[in-house]
Amino acid sequence: MSFETNKWIRVMCDYGADGVWDDDGVSRDPEALPLPPDLVGRILKWQEWYDQSCVDGVLPGDDFEMDAFVSEGLAIAQSVKVALPNWTVIYFDEANFRKYRIQSRSLPTFALSRLSFEYEISLD
Repeated sequence: MSFETNKWIRVMCDYGADGVWDDDGVSRDPEALPLPPDLVGRILKWQEWYDQSCVDGVLPGDDFEMDAFVSEGLAIAQSVKVALPNWTVIYFDEANFRKYRIQSRSLPTFALSRLSFEYEISLD
């Protein structure tokens, strides 16, 4: 399914991915989106930061600049929303996801949801 058909995008890094995902959970090339080239470059640079920080495909713990990484990711997601105002733009917050994983070890699986670390970006 194409981005243009569903007008839905997730901004999220994962090792070896491209920084954006469709609603089927497939990593996609940000150049396939109707975005300005400078924003595509930011997405790719953010993904490269993630990839270069990984050790054996996993982000390191304390050495990674999580606050700066998450701030840049959120800023990118907000810029994507400005560029694509009629699209659903979802941001995956890596820092909150890590907290979720730690908390979910001691809670039933249903106690926490994706809303803990993934949320829609609005223009408000």
